[in-house]
Amino acid sequence: MAMEWPDETILNAIKSCIEDESIFIVDWTLQNRRGDWQLNLRCDADNGITVDQLAKVNRAIRDGFQLSGLDTELLEIEVGSPGLTFPIKTVRHFKRYSGHQLKIEHDLPAVENPIIGIVDSVEDDAVSVNTGNTSIKIPLINIQAGNVQLKW
Repeated sequence: MAMEWPDETILNAIKSCIEDESIFIVDWTLQNRRGDWQLNLRCDADNGITVDQLAKVNRAIRDGFQLSGLDTELLEIEVGSPGLTFPIKTVRHFKRYSGHQLKIEHDLPAVENPIIGIVDSVEDDAVSVNTGNTSIKIPLINIQAGNVQLKW
């Protein structure tokens, strides 16, 4: 019988292991692979995450992650940073890239899609982007994803 836990339960179990408040979770998956469990975790920090911070998160998960009914001896843990190509979706992740040029895909009907511009500000429910001509405020609920645009 396959075990399943609500996403909120899994996320809370992960968060309870991370003591450094500057580190935040960008994405995670917990999957059963032929009887063994695999936790893939992508973290970032407000000023960028270091290899040392990722290693500390990995050890903290190894030592403290608990879910009812899960044998943590059968848990494979992979902790990494999201990288520049990983889609930006959360408020805190958008805040991390404030001042950077992003391409933002959205579902606002009256606004060009995607929008490419500099992130001016990030609120709990919206992201403001300066396209060079104007500043556009996009409700977070309408954003599918943002991606960093590198300058070459």
